[in-house]
Amino acid sequence: MTSPNGNRTPSMPRLPALAFALIALSGCSDEAAFPGGGSEFYEQPEWANYREQAGEHGYEPGLSNWRHIPELTPQEPLNACKDAQAAVESWAHSRDLIGPDRSERLTIDMRTRQEADGSVTGLLQRWGFRDDAVAGVDHRLRLTETAGCWEVERVEARHYCRRGLEDGLCR
Repeated sequence: MTSPNGNRTPSMPRLPALAFALIALSGCSDEAAFPGGGSEFYEQPEWANYREQAGEHGYEPGLSNWRHIPELTPQEPLNACKDAQAAVESWAHSRDLIGPDRSERLTIDMRTRQEADGSVTGLLQRWGFRDDAVAGVDHRLRLTETAGCWEVERVEARHYCRRGLEDGLCR
């Protein structure tokens, strides 16, 4: 399209399409609460191998979106909070997600990542549930330091679904 002075101007139909694409992409996840976005930090080591094996048997595994779980955000101080890794472990024990009395034999992985804004993202990955629908669960925590103690501000979870998802849930 050319303007009256001979310069090319962008086509107006492109602007609504671009605006729609940006809105759709920004609304896909609540990554604003968790800086750093998706990366190797979130990779579940068992997932790629499982997906390959499941595909050979006709299953199409799926991974749910992150979902905010406010009831897992502690209202009381954690037992260990002097460093972020200890705070994540203390939180997981307090919610009975890890510990010696867990009857299931799960692969557990815990890690933390310092973010540019000073917060820490904690990740607890549990894999190997003896369940026909759920293979594993990730819990993502946002931690901030207050008066020398790391506190959990937000908790989200996502599920690794053995046979795919239906309406956002493992089937």
